[in-house]
Amino acid sequence: MKCPICNTSIRESDFECVSCGELLTSWHSIIGPAHHIRQRGLVQASRRDYVGACVSFLEASLANPLDTVSLVDAAKALVYLGRVDDALRLLEIAENRIPGSGATEVAEAVRTLLQETERCKPVGDAEAVPRGERESHEPSATGDAISMETAVPTLQAEEMVKTTEVSAGPTRTMLGLSLMKRSAHWWSRLVGGERSDGLWATVLELEQTWRGDWGSLRPWLEAAAHASKNDPLFHYMLGLQWWQQGNAESATESFRRCLRHQPPVLNAGAYYLCLALDDMNHAQRIRHELIATYHYSGSEMQQLIEALDARLEAWDVPDWQETLRTLQQTAMH
Repeated sequence: MKCPICNTSIRESDFECVSCGELLTSWHSIIGPAHHIRQRGLVQASRRDYVGACVSFLEASLANPLDTVSLVDAAKALVYLGRVDDALRLLEIAENRIPGSGATEVAEAVRTLLQETERCKPVGDAEAVPRGERESHEPSATGDAISMETAVPTLQAEEMVKTTEVSAGPTRTMLGLSLMKRSAHWWSRLVGGERSDGLWATVLELEQTWRGDWGSLRPWLEAAAHASKNDPLFHYMLGLQWWQQGNAESATESFRRCLRHQPPVLNAGAYYLCLALDDMNHAQRIRHELIATYHYSGSEMQQLIEALDARLEAWDVPDWQETLRTLQQTAMH
């Protein structure tokens, strides 16, 4: 392997380039060893790079769906980024995935933090929290998790409200469809078919339950999509963040790239078709493309359209529903 900055030879297990110091945050893809990814997160947390740590811990939990410890650590990192609501949602997911994982206790600590910050003096008052005291309670990543037992109560209010300025924030609700598998003829050909299918289930669960800003993950997703040789899962997640921000053109391109690599689910096709429903001719072309280019069978198209129709009915979008049902009637004839 080569460093992308200085082209120096590096080992796959390295966290940074020994020559230029580049932090190699995108080399281990979602199907890579989960413990390497987790260790990278601990290194980033020790450097107070909480954005990188959060992404690494999320990646580790996706690589191993049973790793709720990394999911909890991702939530802790979100707290230090001021994303408390997102942290609480992530902790709820962790507790639902494996009850007794410790997520409930961390959630209680986060709520205690909120109560403490309400009693803080206004931002700008230098006496609110002594500088030395605040620095002494920064989180540590020398163990298996970021320490929150002493760090949480002494954070200043300004640290709770700061946000990462990566995107303009979410503007559009996700489809949030349940996992719709493709036929075994397609998805079983993927390397580690069952494992890949499980990762998709995890991402789709996050799509349904997480209300945070997917755009904050974009730099990592773009790097990971490149490093993992265009894994369709990363392109799907990129499509989600473009969809959430209302960028139809970029979302369409991301879902198209996902489809080119034959994902094991129909969900990407649902977004791809939904983005074309404002124009009947365009929708017909997309339907034909799904069948002719991406080899969607008649039963798969039927399943996709029915799921999409149910979601649009809940959203009360009659124009799109009419286009979708016209497509369905055309297919039946």
